[in-house]
Amino acid sequence: MGEFDYVDTRTFLSAIDNTLPDLQPLFAKYASDIDWKLLAAISYQESHWNPLATSPTGVRGLMMLTRNTAESLNVTDRLDPEQSIRGGARYLAHMMEKMPESIPEDEKIWFALASYNMGYAHLLDARKLTEK
Repeated sequence: MGEFDYVDTRTFLSAIDNTLPDLQPLFAKYASDIDWKLLAAISYQESHWNPLATSPTGVRGLMMLTRNTAESLNVTDRLDPEQSIRGGARYLAHMMEKMPESIPEDEKIWFALASYNMGYAHLLDARKLTEK
């Protein structure tokens, strides 16, 4: 089991006080069918609310969108906070819609979150392996 990380906790609490107030209206605007706090949590996990975040694999922005995903969502600037949040919210909603009917409605969000992180095809592969 992991140990409590005081520094990470202080960093998160500081971000809640200093960064989230500026972003909260955008999370609320684009969250639609999910709680804006979940969308904000996804963004924090992805980028620590750094609009300029870039991973070694090339995903970028607050919601860490790939170039292809951003283009499919009409996001022209992944580093623009509003475009990134709008795109991430739309992508999560799209993942929710794609979930097979065999997944219970109250569990679809968990599968959509996994899909957001690792891709829909990998999620399906993991389900097939689990069934075996």
